[in-house]
Amino acid sequence: MPLYRGELGQLYADKFTLAKATAAIAFSSSADGQALPNSTNANLSYKATGAALAQGGEASAGDLRQDARTAAQRTIDTMPAARKAKVGAFFASPAGQKIIAMGPRKAELDQKWFNYSPPGLQDKVARATVEAMLDHIAKTDPAMAKLMRNALIEKGVLPKS
Repeated sequence: MPLYRGELGQLYADKFTLAKATAAIAFSSSADGQALPNSTNANLSYKATGAALAQGGEASAGDLRQDARTAAQRTIDTMPAARKAKVGAFFASPAGQKIIAMGPRKAELDQKWFNYSPPGLQDKVARATVEAMLDHIAKTDPAMAKLMRNALIEKGVLPKS
């Protein structure tokens, strides 16, 4: 996450003047500004991105856009009229227009970091999976689990304890 936040921070720094950033922060800190991402996040199902990942691929920008669009539409559909007017007014403002304009670049960053795995993560996940399987086997056949663990340690799949 720190790498993503660094790139996202740079994107905002490159696109916003101090005045526009101040206006965006003021709106984002307000109850109306908080309601938008909170409701959108609550409506986000990751249906398209989850399907792409489940098929062994990476989530595309289109997958992420589809999920975000679906969540945003649900949010708009359920938003009270007064709040909808305030959110609309903000996005019609110069600061709101800047946020809209940087949407494609932010989507690129989101896609890049959504699919990112830090170095060594796959090995850690594989090791944890093997450990969980061995623990499960040990519940019914401790001797077999011990033989399997020793063989995996010999092959370097698991570290020596």
